[in-house]
Formats: sequence, C-alpha cells, structure tokens
Amino acid sequence: MTRALLHPLILLTALLWLAAGPAAADLSKTRQLMALIRFDAAMERFSSSGAEALETEVQGLPDQVATALATLWSRHFEARSLIAEITASVAADLSDDQRDALLALYATPQALRITEIEAAAQSGAAREARGAEAEDLLARLQEAGDPRLALHDRRARATDAVEVSVVSGLNSTYAMLAAMMGSPRFPQVLDDAQLLALVNSLEPRLRAEAEREIAMAAAYTYRDLTEAELSDYAELMEGEGPSALYAAVNRAMERIVVERARRFGAAAMEATGARDI
Repeated sequence: MTRALLHPLILLTALLWLAAGPAAADLSKTRQLMALIRFDAAMERFSSSGAEALETEVQGLPDQVATALATLWSRHFEARSLIAEITASVAADLSDDQRDALLALYATPQALRITEIEAAAQSGAAREARGAEAEDLLARLQEAGDPRLALHDRRARATDAVEVSVVSGLNSTYAMLAAMMGSPRFPQVLDDAQLLALVNSLEPRLRAEAEREIAMAAAYTYRDLTEAELSDYAELMEGEGPSALYAAVNRAMERIVVERARRFGAAAMEATGARDI
C-alpha cells in the first residue's frame, strides 16, 4: 500500500504557517504584557551594563581593537533587537488564557506601581547614583536582621534570578570562547573538557556576584516599600501566572543570549585577529 503524498501547495502552506511563528494577535498582546512589566528597561540595562563591562575588559588593547569589539557588542546585544526576539519567543510560549490573565494582573494599580518603581531604579541616572547607597542600604538591612531581606529573597527565587544569571553567564562564556577557539587565529586551543573546566571554575565568583548584585538592587529598588507591600509583591510573583511568564522569559533569554554570545565570539576573532587579543 502506497502512502498518500501531500499536495505540494498544501505542504508549502503548512510549512509557511509553521514558520510564521506566533499569530499577530498573540504577539501584539505579548508586546503589551512586556511593556507592562517594563521589560524594555531591563534589557536596556542588560545591554548597557555588558558594554560597560566590555569597556573595562578591553583596557590596554589597541584603540582600533577596543573600538571594533565595542561595535560588535552593540550590534549583537542591541536592546531593541533583543526585546523583539525574546518577545516573539515568549508569545509562542504562553497560552491565550495565560496572556489574558497576565495582562489583567499587571494592569492592576499594585503591579503598575511596582513596575514603575523598578523601571525608575534601572534608569541611567539612578544607576549612577545607586552604587554606594545600595551597598549601605543592604548592609543596614543585614545588620538589623530586617525581615524584608527574606521577602527580597522570595521575590528573587520566584523569578529564579540568581540561577538564571549564573547559568546564562556560564553558558554564554562557554559559547563565546568555543566560537573564538574555532578560529585558526586563536592563540590557545583547549579541548572541550579543558574549556568546560575553565568555564565551570568561574561559577563561584559569578554566583557570589549575582547574589550580591541582586540583593543590593532589591535593597535600593524597594527601599520605600513597606514590609506589607513587599509581602504582597512576593506573593504576586510566586503566583502561577508570573511564574509561567518569567519561566518563558528566562528560557528565551538564555537561548537567545547564548546564541548571540557565540556569534559575538566568532565575529570578534574575525574582526580583530588573535595577534591583537
């Protein structure tokens, strides 16, 4: 018995439908949702902080090389393109019911107030002023054994903030170095086991930095909220809807950032050459 073949036009239509990604309505609603949680502010912070870290790392390199790397970073980790790609991925990951429930939840006065506070704390001016104040605020909370620390931890665990930061950092570093070592210009090539060992050795430092940075950010961002407000917010973030949303965001972030790190590593070798690194 022969198997019936799909008509080529039907097959092509099906493939185009599958390749189209989320429906326009789904994507539009997801854009509204990402705007409500001020995802743009978070991604602008991610992009700019990465550029600042790169600027520190390339000190001592020839100006031409440093400029080339900075240009490549802005090209591969530009906030608007990251937002668009991650939003499309989240749109495909959430159901219609989840999307509608989240839109209603994040449009409440409580959620709108919190997201505005978070966006304000991530603004350029606030970041410049935050450093010493955030460190002092965290120290005072720790010295006093303030119960708000536990509420900050609950909120961070609800979004898996520390783990996502560490895993994404390790995987991105591995992807970038593996891509660089794939170039014949790279001066030192490690086998996969050596590269994994090198990357894994960074975990304790990355974890300590992530835990401290997230704790300081929380101490500063939510400094004017009462304990009751923080408790309500932690409970909100632990809910089924926000948990699903941040799980979708985290999956998209890790996949997309790791792939861009791989492309950045390859492009960096191509643009600069090993002799200048």
